[in-house]
Amino acid sequence: KDMAGWFAEFFETLQPTAGELLSLQEEIMKIFTSSYTKPVNIMLQQLKNIATEEGFRYQEFIERTTSLFFSSPKNALLTLYSIFEKIVAQHPEMKEPCCITLCQLFLKKDESLQKKAANFISKYGNVSSSKLQETLQSYQPEILQSAQAILASFKPQSAEPHLAEEANATEDILHTICREDNRIPFPADKEDFLFQLSRLFDMEENWEIETTIAAIIAFHPQLDKEDLNRMEPIFQRAANMVANSWEPYEDLLATFLLEYQRLWAQTDNSNTGVLRNMFTRLEEKLKGIDKNRGAYDERSFKRLADWKPGYSNATCFTPIQQLWLNVIRQIKGGNSLPLLSTPTHTPAYLQATELIRRLAVYQEAGKKPCSWDFQLAIARCAMEDKEEAIVTARQLLHDEYLHLCLFLLDENTQPEPPYNHPTAWVAAGLVKAPETEFKAFKSFSCNTLPHNHLTGNYEWKEVKPKENSYETDRRLLQLDFHKWHKYIERNSHQLWQEHLIINSKYNMDDSRYMEPLLCCYPNRPEPLIAQIISNYMAFGTPQEDSKRTLACALRMLLSFHCPLKEMSLLLLSGSLLFVDKTVRSYAAELWVEGLTAGRINNRRVGEILARLINMELAPLKRFTTQVYESMYKRSAFHNHQLEELLTVFISGLPDKPVTGLKQLLELYLELLTINRSKVTNEQLLQRLQEWATNSNLKKVTTSLNKL
Repeated sequence: KDMAGWFAEFFETLQPTAGELLSLQEEIMKIFTSSYTKPVNIMLQQLKNIATEEGFRYQEFIERTTSLFFSSPKNALLTLYSIFEKIVAQHPEMKEPCCITLCQLFLKKDESLQKKAANFISKYGNVSSSKLQETLQSYQPEILQSAQAILASFKPQSAEPHLAEEANATEDILHTICREDNRIPFPADKEDFLFQLSRLFDMEENWEIETTIAAIIAFHPQLDKEDLNRMEPIFQRAANMVANSWEPYEDLLATFLLEYQRLWAQTDNSNTGVLRNMFTRLEEKLKGIDKNRGAYDERSFKRLADWKPGYSNATCFTPIQQLWLNVIRQIKGGNSLPLLSTPTHTPAYLQATELIRRLAVYQEAGKKPCSWDFQLAIARCAMEDKEEAIVTARQLLHDEYLHLCLFLLDENTQPEPPYNHPTAWVAAGLVKAPETEFKAFKSFSCNTLPHNHLTGNYEWKEVKPKENSYETDRRLLQLDFHKWHKYIERNSHQLWQEHLIINSKYNMDDSRYMEPLLCCYPNRPEPLIAQIISNYMAFGTPQEDSKRTLACALRMLLSFHCPLKEMSLLLLSGSLLFVDKTVRSYAAELWVEGLTAGRINNRRVGEILARLINMELAPLKRFTTQVYESMYKRSAFHNHQLEELLTVFISGLPDKPVTGLKQLLELYLELLTINRSKVTNEQLLQRLQEWATNSNLKKVTTSLNKL
C-alpha cells in the first residue's frame, strides 16, 4: 500500500503534460482496478485535467469507472462527478450514458452525493427516456427524500420485465466497434516512427507493437545511415534480450528485430563495421564463453526462421513467427505493400472497408498476400457497417477477392470458386458462421481437424488431481481433443487455430503474451479461451500466473464485442467462483457489460454456475458476496437479468442445502421484492418446499413462497 501510494505521488510530482497524459490513458485506467484508494484518486485528478482535450477516451472512461462507484471514498466520487460534467459539456450525445452511470451514487447514504446525482440527471436527463426512468425506478428504495424532490419531473414508471430489447438499443454509442476515439494512429513521419521503434520493448499494448512492425515496411526505404546509428540502442537491447530473456514472446520480438538489423549489417561497409562486430560479440558470448548458461546455449541467437521457444515445443507462436518472416522478406525484396492484418481500432479490430482497400492494393500490384497475414486480417475484421463495406468491395475488388469479401460480409452469400486462398476462406467461415461446416471447404488440404477444434466448441467436465501427483488443484476442464502426438499428425499446420492446442501449461505461461494471442481472435476467441481454462482455471490455491492470466482473458473479453459462446461462458462462470477477488470483479463487470450489449446467454450462465457448485469446486459464499458488491442494483434491466440468473442457478442446486444457501436465498428475496416479482418456476417452487423442512431455511423459504 505504501509503495503504491509513493509511486502515485511521484507520478503527480512529475507534473505530466496533457500530451503525456493522453498517451498514457490505457495505463492510467488500468489503475482503476487497484484495491488502494490513493492511486485511484490521483489518477482521477490527472484525467480530470484532460477531460476536455481532444483525444480523451471518454466512452472508455465511462465504461471503466463503473466499478469505482462501489469502492471509492467521497472525494474520488466528487472527482468522477466533475469529469462527467466535462464530458457532457464537450459531447452532448453522452448525456444519457452519463446520467445512467451516475445513478449509482444513489446507493450512497450521503445526501450531498445523492443531490449532486439528482441535479445532474435533472439538468441533462431526458424526461421521456424510458431507459432512464427504468434505471431510476430500480434505485427508488435507496433515493433520499431531498433527491426524490429534485427528480419529481421524471415520474419513473413501474419497471417491466421485458427490458432486453430497449437496453440493447440504448447504448449503441458505447458498443460501436470502430470509433474515432479508439482509432489506432500510424506514425505520421520518419521521426515519429523512429521514436516509436525506440519504445518497442516498453509497449504495453499489442496493437502498438504491431503498428510499429507494419511501419518498418512503410518507412524502411526512407532511412539512411544516420537513422541507423539512432537505432543502434534498440538493436543492442534486442541482443541483450536474446542473450538473457526467458519469455518466448519477448524473445521472438527481439529475434525479429535482430533479423531486421541483419539487413542493415549486409550493407554496413564503414571502417568500424559496428553492426557486424555486434553480431560477432553476441555469437561468441552465446557459443559457450558464458559457461553459466550451460545446456541452454543451444537456444542462443538463431535466425528468425530457426526460432523456437526456449524450453518447449509449443507452436502457438509459429503463425506470428511466419508473419514476421514475411515482413523481413518484403523489406529485403523492396516490397512496401501494407500488411493486411494491422489493426485500425483498439484493441485488435480491423475496419472492413480498410481491409478491402488494402486488398485492392495487392490486387492492383498483382501480388499474393501472405497466408498468415490474410487469415489474421479476416479474423480481426470488425463485423459492422457491412452495407458500406459491401459497396466498397464491389467498387474496388473483383474475382476471388470480391467473392471472398462478399461471403464474409453478406449473410446470404455462399462460397464461390476459385479457391486460391483456401486458408483465408476457412478463416472467413469461422468468423461468419463458426457452427457451420461449409461443404465447399471439406476438400481443402488445410481442413484436416474435427471442426470443433477450430471453433473451440468442446465438451467439458471436472478434472480431479491424480493420485501421487504434485498437482493438488482440482481443474475445471479436460479438453476432449486427441492425444498430443495424434493431434500433431492430423494437423495441416496451415491454419492459425491449429497452432493453439497446447499440451502443457508451461508452453503458454501467463498474460505477458496471452494478450497478443487473444488479439488474434477478437471475433471468435473460443479456441484460446478453452486452453486458458484448461491450463489456469484451478480450484484450490492458484499460482500468481493463473490469477494474471484469467484476469487478462476476462479483460480482453470485456474489450471485445463478440457474443460469448460456451467456453467464454464457462470462463465467466468459473471466474465468478474463483478465489481471487480481482478475477471475480472482472467476471462481474463482463456479466454486466455483456448483458447490456446482448452478448451473453444469461440462462446458460445460471446452468453452468449450478453445475460448478454441484461439483463442490468452490464455496457458494464467494458468488453471493460478488453479486452484492458489483452485480446487484446496477439498473432495472440488470436486476431483472439477475433474477433470471438466480432462478436458474438456485433451481439447479443440490437437493441437500449447500453451505451459504441461506444468504443466497435472502438476496433472491430482496431482488424479487425490488422487481415486484414472485417465484413462478415449478422446479424452484419444489426446491423451496423441500428446503422449508430445514430449520435454518424455513423463514426465508416461507417468505419467498408468500410473495
